[in-house]
Amino acid sequence: MRTRYALIFGRGACRHELRRKAAERGLAIAADLAEFLLVTEPGASVLAGDRTAIVGRLWTSDLRQLGLPDQELERAAAADDLGLLSARYWGNLVLFTTDSEGRPRVYRDPSNSVGAFHCPLDGADLFFSDGEFARDLGFLAGTQADLRFAVHWLQFPFLKTERAGLERTSEVLAGTWRCSTPGGWVTKLGWNPQDHCSADTTITDRAFAVRRLRETALRTVPQQLRPERAHLQLSGGLDSSIIGACLHAAGKRFAAVHFATSSPDGDERRFASDAAGSCGVELATILEDELEPAFDVAVARSVLPGANPVLAPIERAILDKALADDAALLVDGGGGDNLFCYLATAAPVLDALWYGPRGAARSAVAAVADVTHSTWWEVAKAAARLQLRALARSRRWREDRSYIRGEVLLDQPDSHPWLRAGPLPQGKREHLETIVQIQHFFDRRIDWALPVLHPLMAQPLLELCLAIPSWMWIEGGRDRAVARDAFRDLVPKSVLSRRMKGSLQGFIRRSFERARPALRELLLEGELQRSGILDRKAVEAVFADGWDSDAPQLRLSEMASMELWMRSWRG
Repeated sequence: MRTRYALIFGRGACRHELRRKAAERGLAIAADLAEFLLVTEPGASVLAGDRTAIVGRLWTSDLRQLGLPDQELERAAAADDLGLLSARYWGNLVLFTTDSEGRPRVYRDPSNSVGAFHCPLDGADLFFSDGEFARDLGFLAGTQADLRFAVHWLQFPFLKTERAGLERTSEVLAGTWRCSTPGGWVTKLGWNPQDHCSADTTITDRAFAVRRLRETALRTVPQQLRPERAHLQLSGGLDSSIIGACLHAAGKRFAAVHFATSSPDGDERRFASDAAGSCGVELATILEDELEPAFDVAVARSVLPGANPVLAPIERAILDKALADDAALLVDGGGGDNLFCYLATAAPVLDALWYGPRGAARSAVAAVADVTHSTWWEVAKAAARLQLRALARSRRWREDRSYIRGEVLLDQPDSHPWLRAGPLPQGKREHLETIVQIQHFFDRRIDWALPVLHPLMAQPLLELCLAIPSWMWIEGGRDRAVARDAFRDLVPKSVLSRRMKGSLQGFIRRSFERARPALRELLLEGELQRSGILDRKAVEAVFADGWDSDAPQLRLSEMASMELWMRSWRG
């Protein structure tokens, strides 16, 4: 499932240059149409019609996979009603087409599976999957990091927006169209999550929600995998275990790989072994002591910062294992907590109070108290505070100003189109925000040697889970309760009954301490410092004084991600 591509809308020198570079590098000409030229790595999944090309895979609402784009699809792609396509089709894809007047349009599906970045050129427009691929083709030479992006990325953590890391470059966000108009390129929603999570679309029958989730996952998760051998990153948690159960039920070929830390907080081998055994697959375990300690890791020249360097050795070890076993795809449970509404706030209480049946609010208070290990009174007070903030309309994305110079701070964050529309129930708003948040991590790669799939992010699952009310997800004081009940006979009881999640905090602390001298030098003598973004005195002070919590370590390692990425584009 290779998805690396570059596409030029327009004619002239840029198009000719793309064709020439493709021939030099042995790339495939996947679509050579009047409106655009599309090149891909060999083996990429591409559908090309008379006026439309799709990088990735596409299914109809009944899971029928399409071959060449049919007339109905091309009409939907060109229609003024841009939501028509997502209502009839879903997939892991980016779609390129033109409207009825021949103006370019680009659509990226809600799963965030295939990258889509846009860079205007002289008389043409370049769209591409990742920065390294576009740079190898000669289109991003001399491009510099966007310093405003760097500040925004650090100040508003985990908020993905159209702003990409390089000058003149932007991202086509999941579920949106990028449309050329006489006044320039504009963004429009093609898939609106709020159509599925308003009070009017809420699923009120819990048994129906459980049944639908089971049926939808069992169909859509394996549908996204081709016959090639896949490696599942099986953590031993609920989300990856559900994926394993879905693949096993569909008869898919896959192996499983697990990472275990040397401390109990991240040693989940028993649970991972139970999950692999229930699927009848082999489980390879990578131990913390086997990792190659590294901090100043090589960073692919991506459009966005790469993996957190403290965690990069884990990603590298898993990738190397999959490549050694001739895997064609890496699969993980990324986004499962977000999809299955893992909230540790009192928001479900408010949703149950205003939109739930009689007695739902009282049950929600008890459930939130169990999940968060709080008293009923503490939960009630937290719900009241949330309600007051909602009435004051003071909610905005969480901000972190630590270690950033005050002079460069931004007044407000850029907005995400999924969060711009009208009001939602408080729990649904938080549910949707967590789904936006997890997208921040999906493009953060250290290597593009193997495609990675997050199958729980499929559009049918997103739509269904957004329609399930927040209080149902915590019934009985269990997080992700609907998912647990949906797979109670397919996932081992040891996994279903877990009340504590595994953690990498111990591993992060140990890795951070080993890398502490290198990290200090990296930050104090790097691009963030030279560009005036880093608050040097604050960073020097925290390294001198130490810390009593994990927060500074996580913050500084994320700043190191930005630093390493900025260096990769220097000069």
